[in-house]
Amino acid sequence: MRSDLLLHKLLEAAGGPAERGYVLALDGSGLDAVPERVATSRASYAVYRPQTELEIRHILWKMQGAPFIALVKEELAHRLPADIVKRAQGARAHAVDESSVLGAAIGVPLVGTDDPAVLRLAMDHVDELAAAVRQRTLPTVIDRQLLDELLVDVCTDTRLRADKPGALLASWIEHPPGWSEAVRDLVRRTLPRLHASEGKVLAWALGGPGRLEAIVIRGPLLELVREPPEELWGELQDARLGRSIELADHVLAVAVSSLGREALDLLSPQSSAALLQKAESIGRRLLPKSCLERSSVLPLGLECLCAGVARQAAQGHAVPAGVFQEIRAHRSARTREAEIDLLEEIARLSRYLASEPPQVPGGVGEQVRRYLRDGAFADLAALRLRRFLAATHEHRDGAGKVLEAWRQRRDEGNLAFAKTLAAGYVQALHSAEVVPLHRLWTNVVFKGQAPDGAKAPVFVVVLDGCSCPVFIELVWSLSQRADGALGLGLDESGVACGLPALAPLPTVTSHARGAIFLGDIPHDPWLAEARWRDAEEAATDPARFKRNSALGTRTRRMFLKGDLGDGGGELLQVLADPAVEVVAAVFNAVDDQIGSSNTGAVIRVKPDDVVGLLPSLRAALKAGRRVLVVADHGHTPFLRKDLRAGARSTARFLEIGPKDTIPQGFLEIDVGDLGGTKGRKAFAWSVGVYQGSAQVGFHGGCGLEEMVVPLAWLVPSGVHANEPSWWFGGVPAGEDRAPLAMPLPAGAGRAPAPRPVPVGIQTDLFDPRHGLEARALGIDRIGLAPLTVELLGTVERAALVVLHENHTVRTQDLARALGKPVQRIDGLMAQLHRKLHRAQEERFRSEQLPSGELQYHYVPPAGGAMP
Repeated sequence: MRSDLLLHKLLEAAGGPAERGYVLALDGSGLDAVPERVATSRASYAVYRPQTELEIRHILWKMQGAPFIALVKEELAHRLPADIVKRAQGARAHAVDESSVLGAAIGVPLVGTDDPAVLRLAMDHVDELAAAVRQRTLPTVIDRQLLDELLVDVCTDTRLRADKPGALLASWIEHPPGWSEAVRDLVRRTLPRLHASEGKVLAWALGGPGRLEAIVIRGPLLELVREPPEELWGELQDARLGRSIELADHVLAVAVSSLGREALDLLSPQSSAALLQKAESIGRRLLPKSCLERSSVLPLGLECLCAGVARQAAQGHAVPAGVFQEIRAHRSARTREAEIDLLEEIARLSRYLASEPPQVPGGVGEQVRRYLRDGAFADLAALRLRRFLAATHEHRDGAGKVLEAWRQRRDEGNLAFAKTLAAGYVQALHSAEVVPLHRLWTNVVFKGQAPDGAKAPVFVVVLDGCSCPVFIELVWSLSQRADGALGLGLDESGVACGLPALAPLPTVTSHARGAIFLGDIPHDPWLAEARWRDAEEAATDPARFKRNSALGTRTRRMFLKGDLGDGGGELLQVLADPAVEVVAAVFNAVDDQIGSSNTGAVIRVKPDDVVGLLPSLRAALKAGRRVLVVADHGHTPFLRKDLRAGARSTARFLEIGPKDTIPQGFLEIDVGDLGGTKGRKAFAWSVGVYQGSAQVGFHGGCGLEEMVVPLAWLVPSGVHANEPSWWFGGVPAGEDRAPLAMPLPAGAGRAPAPRPVPVGIQTDLFDPRHGLEARALGIDRIGLAPLTVELLGTVERAALVVLHENHTVRTQDLARALGKPVQRIDGLMAQLHRKLHRAQEERFRSEQLPSGELQYHYVPPAGGAMP
């Protein structure tokens, strides 16, 4: 293509194509490979490269006047006799430069472009250059700088102008460019012009192997010290001492650090982990450990942050959720996701343990509601913590201490609940504040309706063995679905929680599920789960459902585990049939898991994993049915084998003989005539205590996690259950003064309370103990007029105190100190500035940093001094 253009340009310079005669031209750049013939509108020209005068005369004789082009060297052209030159078109030897050819091909003149390498590269990509020029505002001329930029666009697959320098670095590390030497030189020339100091460093890095990786390795180390030792520069010594970059040491260090940080955000986890490991290895050899621990990039810095969280929780202190913003922002966080997830659950449980337990247990209704809104979420946090423990070996000791503290705290609540039941089980089960399962139909489903009253089509979903924490997770998953969210409705107080419901004792399937379907407490003998199989279920439950007097004459259908073998196809048909007023279905996914002996697995149930559940819920709602979800009983988890209390076949309840002793963690409760054989009975209240063989979960006892069962209406576009304040919240008030009660090793003393920070000393900007309220109290030290203070909200007062104490604060620092999103800080400070300006009490100014971030400076009042 390039040679064709040049040859046509030569013909134009010689006066245009002709049917006879020949063109004498100088053989030069761009004519290395020419075709044997060039076709024009008037004739076809043969192309020759004669090396001597005699060879030219021979070609003239052979062509007999036919048109051809003779390309000769400049030396030969000077020695040719006049008769040969005069016979050529134009009577001279013609020459044309590539820049004029390029200008003609592109449609825009080229100026100041005389580099042969650049011109050759441009001729090789002339079509792409022409297309690139057409896609932008047509320039008057194309100079060397614009030509370089256009060539970079068409010769490489990188967006050199649009992408950030760190993105380019990450891309080239992951996919090393296979450019020719000419293209590489072109990119190296262009980078400094487009990206300033970072561009100079990148241009240097493209000049040798291993340099790109060296930027990422050395960058995190150079930002840790003001005056890096010579050895710390490593491969960058060549850039530092050479003449290709010519940057001062501190400017070079900043450029390298910035490039490294940007690249680490975009590199794959495997690549970033390998490079950071090399960086840390070098740092351990050349820098003190205390220096590396401050790094927000190197793994050791993250390791210290994580260890601090685990240590704080294990020592009995609540860990605020805000610390994880710093941890998640750490550049090495992506390589330790499992560990951070584990620590977040440890921190969540530490905040639950720091919340004040009630001094008086209260009645049965209050205890059940407290469990639904608080204890069940603590159980869920413990469940999630145990899942994350399976994915990492880190912080097992700290997690174990927090889990033991959770168990002790929950045991306190369970024992109080068990004593309430022991003081009057029948009265507690039938309290007006709770729904006993056998009153489900009269108190919830058909509340206010006569047995043969208004028809109310309903679908009752029974989740066998589903505890409240597992149900909370299920509802959360349902509420997040993009293909049609389902969830809880809000009660009169605007809270999504469900109804307080109690399963009867013992909390075993044969008894508790029988209470649901019979509408009364069954008086059959209590059967252990091992003896309650599909055959007994299929024979007993339908008969009880048929005899349920609470349903009156309403038509009904029941679906058990064996009826769902078709994937729920028949169930969907019945749900769509308006003639069937009451449909009930039992889903055994949870109970099947907790009955497994695979104690190495922690229970995990998702809506998609329960055969027929999602389709049946959607079909019921589509058919206009109300959907009520309930569980027949909950369960307590397997925690460890030393909680085994005996070898009986009933895991969490037992009949007490005259000479029997009640095992540890069990309590005798008189259930009256509410089922079972006569005699004394004891039920387990302690979390994780069991008899017989180990399995994933146990039930039958009187623990809150077993007796308090999910009971809630599901609605389209519903929400998940409201979390307690500690779930996402910070440290409870007063936590900085009194560590929470945690089990300590024998002989160990309690950890001392943190020393108070003296007034007048600059406080730690990121000290998690300083909450908004605590910071806002420091507004009195600033000396604002009382009326001005009244104008400011708590967050504004806290922001001003932070600025007063630290003199200079950036936007992201304020966000972390106040626990607010970064994007809200500048608006908050602008509003604060307006209020202070109106009150003529201006106390700070702002400036924009080169990064675009705002930095705030405290301004003392006239005649005042900086704190």
